[in-house]
Amino acid sequence: MRESKATPLHRTRLLLIAAAFLPLAALAEHGQSAAERALETPPGPWQGNWLVTRDDLRIRTRAGAELARLHVIQEQGSHVLQLQWVAGRAMCEDPGGEPCEWAGAAGESARARQTKAGGLTASLAVSADQDDPFTLHFARRPKAGQAVQGTLSSARGDIRWRVRIERDAQ
Repeated sequence: MRESKATPLHRTRLLLIAAAFLPLAALAEHGQSAAERALETPPGPWQGNWLVTRDDLRIRTRAGAELARLHVIQEQGSHVLQLQWVAGRAMCEDPGGEPCEWAGAAGESARARQTKAGGLTASLAVSADQDDPFTLHFARRPKAGQAVQGTLSSARGDIRWRVRIERDAQ
């Protein structure tokens, strides 16, 4: 069987195309280079997704107890947290009543911090009233698979609820 003269040229083209896309394939497979990964700071203990639920005898379901979902970004060694939140139905004063305007509200906490004791404190501007933000406070971070109690209180002091936080399994 005779090989045509076009075959070596065809092979060369295929090799050149493969060589051109090899760096892209390697990047897609591994994401960052080793040098880029070496420059990253490891995540802090609060980094991840969290579920905050409200302790209230009027609440009968876990979905009804959902006060907020938090997404936290934290670098190891830093007490500053980048915190994004979405309010759940339990953010309403009467969790058994109709959903209020606060349910579904979302935002970022500009002053979220890890406390010296390892807990979390964050301001949540849920209400349209800028002078009455909520403060979410937990004295410590929960251990894996556990929840920790804390409080959600308004700046004016007319709201103070017991809440729990745990890693979000979703």
